[in-house]
Amino acid sequence: MKSSKLSGAARNRPMKHRFTIQQLQDWSDAEILRMLVTERMNSVSNANAPLYQRLKEVRANLERQIAQEEAEARQETDVESQVS
Repeated sequence: MKSSKLSGAARNRPMKHRFTIQQLQDWSDAEILRMLVTERMNSVSNANAPLYQRLKEVRANLERQIAQEEAEARQETDVESQVS
């Protein structure tokens, strides 16, 4: 049997999202942070815990920021297509 360098707790953690090079290039900082915050939320066992509640607020703020960035990008695309 192969010996593992990971502790028991580390071995039992759920697999985290693995970012592809393409995702790291294409996703905004807010999108990457949203993924990381969501992963951390999933690891908190009590949805009423202060940490979970704070992470939920952070994720909501990131989602608003992402929606705003997408709306601005669409608006810029619309303006560029009208000018052409």
